[in-house]
Amino acid sequence: MSAVAGNAVLDPFAPGFRIDPYPMYARLREEEPVAWTTTKRAGFWGFWFVSRYADVVATLKHPAFGRELKRLLPESAFPPIPQEQQSLFAMVEKWMVLRDPPDHTRLRASVMKAFTPHVVDELYAATGEIARELIAGLDDRFDLISDFAFPLPIIVIARMLGVPEEDRQQFRRWSRALFAALDLRNTADDLTRGSEAAAGFLDYFRHLAAQRRREPRGDLLSALLAAQHESQTVTDDELMATCVLLLFAGHETTVNLIGNGMASLLRNRDQLERLQNEPQLMRTAVEECLRFESPQQIVFRHAFDDLEIGGRRIRKGQLVACGLGAANRDPRQFPDADRFDVGRVENRHLAFGFGIHFCVGAALARSEGQVALEKLLAHRGGVEADTADLDWNDTIMLRGLRSLPLRWRNASA
Repeated sequence: MSAVAGNAVLDPFAPGFRIDPYPMYARLREEEPVAWTTTKRAGFWGFWFVSRYADVVATLKHPAFGRELKRLLPESAFPPIPQEQQSLFAMVEKWMVLRDPPDHTRLRASVMKAFTPHVVDELYAATGEIARELIAGLDDRFDLISDFAFPLPIIVIARMLGVPEEDRQQFRRWSRALFAALDLRNTADDLTRGSEAAAGFLDYFRHLAAQRRREPRGDLLSALLAAQHESQTVTDDELMATCVLLLFAGHETTVNLIGNGMASLLRNRDQLERLQNEPQLMRTAVEECLRFESPQQIVFRHAFDDLEIGGRRIRKGQLVACGLGAANRDPRQFPDADRFDVGRVENRHLAFGFGIHFCVGAALARSEGQVALEKLLAHRGGVEADTADLDWNDTIMLRGLRSLPLRWRNASA
């Protein structure tokens, strides 16, 4: 995959991009801020890559851009989906993040009735308890991702949905399979495994929903079922798909926020020490973690009409990739954009998107990130690590670490 203009080349499949995409983003912002890209990978015929903050915002809020390809093409235009992948595609096409109004509005309203500030406040308190329990079980040396960042949000989101503790390990396996299937680097095997995970998730939530209809509890699934009954506008299949979306998206974003945030702090020791000396900066520090190493790097939109973005003509039917990670390092929006600053105040980053698809779980992810970093930095004098060579996941749309070995500063405490 490449887009060439002058010396600027976009090639997110290059090994160096996975390790550090920001030099490539910087060249594109300056030389070709709206760059045409072609690739034979993942079935794409070509798309525009938008890298400047103002252009990304303009794209995300423009009503002529949407998520549903079926608004542009008739059903007959789509190639047949292999039987072994059908569960995956049938599920994700019902996700509200891949729907446009009025369906997106209908589905989001149902979720918002259940996802109240009270629910988030309760989960904030629960997150602290879960984080303390996980930290108490960590050895002197541990892996931040597998031992802490991965289990924390899966426990929180599973508890929120009312999933029994003994089933959470299966949720972790299904979530990882979806993670691989939904990236640009996916293979046919990834899609098959992702479809198996989708079928498992949906079947699980159907059984759990049947239980909650008989015996409602004070969890989010019961609240979603109540909202569905009240509105009579959401189908059972849409509701089950929504449950999977909430678990998958809420989990993956928070894992990457915690891992990327800790790596950024450890790579900027002056900011780590500042945060430990001024813990009141935790809120702004988490926002800076989200900006500096955005968990979600790219989101896609389809153009439903001809229009102009950044001086380039976008034609109806073309695909546009909005570079959230690139926009969040745009010096036109963020002074000294490549500097990590835990005290940065003017920080209107795009890590959670923008417009009608702004992440419904943003408040929860922020609170989980704040609690996680606070507890880790306060325990045993905080953590240390060798961050010269970080082990990044082999993904493009989501950016996160595969592992991050850490050790406590005061291992004897």
